Amino acid sequence: MSKGVRLTFMFSGLLLAFILFCYPIALKSENVAKGNIVGFVYDMDGTTPLEGAVVKVKNISTDVVYESTKSDILGIFKIKGLENGVYLYGVMTPNGDFNSDGLVGIRIQGNETAKMSISLTPYEKKVASSMQEFYQEQKIAGEAFIGRIVDYNTDTRMADVFIVKGYLQLKDKIHAKGEETDFYQKVNVLKHEGSTVKKAYAGQTASIGLTERAEIKDSVYVVCKKQFLPLFFSPLGVASIVAGSAAIIYGVTEVDDILTPASAFKK
Repeated sequence: MSKGVRLTFMFSGLLLAFILFCYPIALKSENVAKGNIVGFVYDMDGTTPLEGAVVKVKNISTDVVYESTKSDILGIFKIKGLENGVYLYGVMTPNGDFNSDGLVGIRIQGNETAKMSISLTPYEKKVASSMQEFYQEQKIAGEAFIGRIVDYNTDTRMADVFIVKGYLQLKDKIHAKGEETDFYQKVNVLKHEGSTVKKAYAGQTASIGLTERAEIKDSVYVVCKKQFLPLFFSPLGVASIVAGSAAIIYGVTEVDDILTPASAFKK
């Protein structure tokens, strides 16, 4: 066999191997199920449609961001071509932006359309003024100072934390730090004025259960993984899901580390 023929066979073999390697990947990408979301955006009363709003969702695994059409006079919006996954979401309105109050898991079959309605709630002024600084700290350092421990019960390990800025919510990962204190934990108990709450805001004193000993005047920080940073850093308030179909998993507030990409902010 001549040298030219051998080279031709080698090239053909390499080309065939490349095609066989790439074909399953291309076929897999074509078969990824994608669906749509149709829903409503409402003002804070939960019933008044909001016109001109754009809903944004960000897949925390791929960082792909999708934007809806502008909501019409009935508050209706639509997002096309969504893949299954866990998403951050937020809403842009003519008056300002609203971040989600958690994550949402989306399961949509190919070409299926799921339903999702969102209600917007503005922050109180004292909360809104501190949110930009709170989010910027999280973006730069991976955690943000929210307040100090003002009382601590050694028997129950319950600590009262005065929230200086931002907010604290159930399942948040916090960092308690002081002269003799330095530990991380998740917030599994959160109370305000004796009642269990999902969130506590700036200006409030929240009671939380601690896993280790702490001291009065210790600082408390909220830790944020990079992929969970909010969509907007100067929000006017909170966007909350109020209705939807079986394709939407509600109240997803924590995701197993195994299912999410590694983060430089991970502690």
